[in-house]
Amino acid sequence: MLRRNSLVKEVKFEKDRWRSYYFRAARTSFDYAAFTLSILAKKDKNLVKDIRIVVTGCARKFIRLEDLEEELKGKEIQHLNFDDIIKDINVDFRGKRHGSSEYLNHLFQVELRRGLSKIFGD
Repeated sequence: MLRRNSLVKEVKFEKDRWRSYYFRAARTSFDYAAFTLSILAKKDKNLVKDIRIVVTGCARKFIRLEDLEEELKGKEIQHLNFDDIIKDINVDFRGKRHGSSEYLNHLFQVELRRGLSKIFGD
């Protein structure tokens, strides 16, 4: 139990075998991001054991792609076809100075494919 004026010096947690991918869509390194994509995944031999996919900067501020996560869980990695997986995934982006909502969704799909390929070794 933390008390008022407490200082947390350290947090420990068990190391797990999660792999990660992070992408920040911005025009420059110091610009506000149009969106970010975060993927965490755990493999068990040749199966997708668990996966979490979160997008920030969309119309709802952030969204977790739970339907896609459930679709991927338990699948054999060598049978994953990333092009088929991402073709119908659309995130509602608002047009920003970074580009139109259609452009941002296309960029998101490209980065989602790259992230899944990196994690699962396409």
